[in-house]
Amino acid sequence: MSFGLGIQSATLLVLAAGLAQRLPPGPIVDRPQAKEKETVQAGGHGWGIYSQVGNLRCQGSGEAIVGFRIRRGSALDYLQITCAAISCVGGKCAWTSYLSEGSAGNPSGGQTASLLLCRTDEALSGYRATVKNFNVGVTRMEYVDDVEIQCAKISGPADAANPRAIGVLPDGRTWRHAGGNLSAGFGSYLSPPGVCSSTGASAVSFAVGHYGVTQANVVQAMSLFCGAAQSACPAGTSTNFTPLASLYGRTAQNCPECCKQCVVLQGSTNRITGRTDREVANLPVQRYNCHLYTLSYLNYVTPPTAKGRVPRPYDRTKILGNDWELSGTSLRAADMQKYGWTQIDPSSVRPGDVVTFGPPNGYEHSAVVIRSGNPAVLRQKPNPFACVTDFTWQEALTFFPARPVSVWRR
Repeated sequence: MSFGLGIQSATLLVLAAGLAQRLPPGPIVDRPQAKEKETVQAGGHGWGIYSQVGNLRCQGSGEAIVGFRIRRGSALDYLQITCAAISCVGGKCAWTSYLSEGSAGNPSGGQTASLLLCRTDEALSGYRATVKNFNVGVTRMEYVDDVEIQCAKISGPADAANPRAIGVLPDGRTWRHAGGNLSAGFGSYLSPPGVCSSTGASAVSFAVGHYGVTQANVVQAMSLFCGAAQSACPAGTSTNFTPLASLYGRTAQNCPECCKQCVVLQGSTNRITGRTDREVANLPVQRYNCHLYTLSYLNYVTPPTAKGRVPRPYDRTKILGNDWELSGTSLRAADMQKYGWTQIDPSSVRPGDVVTFGPPNGYEHSAVVIRSGNPAVLRQKPNPFACVTDFTWQEALTFFPARPVSVWRR
């Protein structure tokens, strides 16, 4: 992010001379850190007088930027980042509370205050701004006028390359604006969006400039710094299951064992789950969960009964910042019992058994045993955002820590 230190009018010569003691004349640059990259910059092109240039970062390890607090009038007077500690359990990542941290501009400026906040399973992944463009003779000045944020679903924790850049999904991203929609008014234009592709934003870069007759401090320019790309799996594999890194004594960015090959469902001939694999082969990955996979298997191997259930595709929505499941299969101990399955000692697990994780009134996960021995192997749908994969017994216990763990047999 670079700016020029200019003079807005002849009456500001003295003011500019004083500022030069803090900021050097000529190009002013706030550079990304190693392994970061910068998005497009909004505002700050042309001339301006800057009192501060820098970036805003979350201070805690494992935290992510999850929103902005802003104040604005005819320009963006104030911007503050909100940060949250990200927790990933069983393939699901979320945060529970946020803190307001670094800020830029005038906290008392503007007439309107707003909180732009991502949902609890999302992090900041992009921004878009409207920019005021003043042209006075040969002098051009740009100021950020208003801003909205893009939020992306969190796919995994940060890795060692950048502890403040968590992984995010490329699909299903949403925009947040205080008024519903960001639109350019008279004398303003809509800047191109600045978006991070595979991680959340690791920092907000800014320049505080002087605005108007009163020369008030405002956030004249901004951009985002994006984190280092998350470790990629070889072609044909599923999402990198970084929580498995601890099991193998690896770092999140160097864990080949964390990459699990997607099961080839179409035409599967597995003697335990082959029919189930073929049944779900044409479902979009994000339209079914682990319980739909397991229930499809139960319906196949259990003789028809009046207690049989029809698997329900997974669908969700966002209401008041929370993730609400509109539809989707869930399993309980009562369901297993109605199907005629009984619990057995886990030490005697064998192919064809079903394993459940979590409390009996609502399991958090379920899987089908396709191989016994050392190690036993479970076939399952880790979450609605990953393909069907095979985990060893120990990998499953690491990735799905919910207790108790029960084994069922027909």
